[in-house]
Amino acid sequence: MVSCIPLPDVCETDLLNAVVAERQGGVNRNFFNEIHVEWTERVQAYVAERGNPQSVPTWPFVTTPRNSKKFLTLYNSPKPGAAQAEVLRQLRQKHGYQFCPSCGEAGNPDTLDHYLPKKKFPHFAVTVSNLTPMCGGCQRRKSDDVGDEANPKFFIHPYFDDFASDQLLQLEINPPFRTPTFGLQVCAGLPEATKGTVEQHVRRLELPKRYRGFFRNRYKRLLKQAQLCRDEGVPFRAFLMVTKAGHEADGKNTWDHIFFFSVLENEDLMTFLEDDELPPLM
Repeated sequence: MVSCIPLPDVCETDLLNAVVAERQGGVNRNFFNEIHVEWTERVQAYVAERGNPQSVPTWPFVTTPRNSKKFLTLYNSPKPGAAQAEVLRQLRQKHGYQFCPSCGEAGNPDTLDHYLPKKKFPHFAVTVSNLTPMCGGCQRRKSDDVGDEANPKFFIHPYFDDFASDQLLQLEINPPFRTPTFGLQVCAGLPEATKGTVEQHVRRLELPKRYRGFFRNRYKRLLKQAQLCRDEGVPFRAFLMVTKAGHEADGKNTWDHIFFFSVLENEDLMTFLEDDELPPLM
């Protein structure tokens, strides 16, 4: 599940000014000079509105095929040494995350997502606060979606939605515990507006289906760990608490943390794991 991550330390205005300055010797000089002020204002408004699709309008003038291409080229084909080229490289390769900020799956996300899609918002194609590290699975599912009339905001913003620092999902592990069933639930107590965004985010990124195999495999390993702790005389609850704390350091909404948190919160399951007869190890 999503985590709130720090906004990269890049000045949006300085980057935009550098991009415009580099266009002064090219065929698009007049275009970028004419839109420079409004482009800057729209990028600043994006930051002020925290990327919210409900309050960040499109810019019809730049979404024509001819004008849109001028922005998309900045992202798709940056020239070596261009102001945005090094910034994009850093965002893709030097972010330091070992999980996807949009779903919590372990691994080094090596793609960038345009939170407001560049097809509809080409003027944010190289806006740093609109670019977040993302795994390929999330990017394919998110596509160019933003929101609709009923749900104006489909996705959590990893830079701006501070509530993503808190745990948003909890795993249900239902008996019989030798062969349990699993369910993924939004944590209780979230404000209604936040809850709605989380539910949309979970559904549209197909997280329950993507989590299912992971949790099944994790549970098989959990049974082996429970038996091993019994054999070695290691307090199993303490072992789980230490394991959970290690995963929590990556984020409360990473898949591993959700799993171990949910196990520890389920007292009936803990009784089974600590005291009941465990199934044979496979």
